[in-house]
Amino acid sequence: MAAPDNAGGFAEGAPPEERQSGYKPPSSDPLKQKHAQTTSTLAYWLLGMLAGTLALHYLCIMILIFCNRADAIKNLEDFYHSWLPVLAGLSGSVVTYYFTREGK
Repeated sequence: MAAPDNAGGFAEGAPPEERQSGYKPPSSDPLKQKHAQTTSTLAYWLLGMLAGTLALHYLCIMILIFCNRADAIKNLEDFYHSWLPVLAGLSGSVVTYYFTREGK
């Protein structure tokens, strides 16, 4: 068999720098470091808010069931169903940005 020709690939050696992946050493630029720290903090806060909202919702539902207040449960569910998509959308956006940003 003939050797495959390298017509659409790279020449022998390392791929171009924009195609390389893997570990990249942290930048010494303080603005980039502050930006990365802010992004990380924002992601953790929004995920914490999402988890806290879920836990608080179930706690409130349990308390209302214990107090036999079925009418209040309907109001709480309406509020929760309007708040959850907003918070989930924000959390999803931040997490997506956090894991796909340039210069990890």
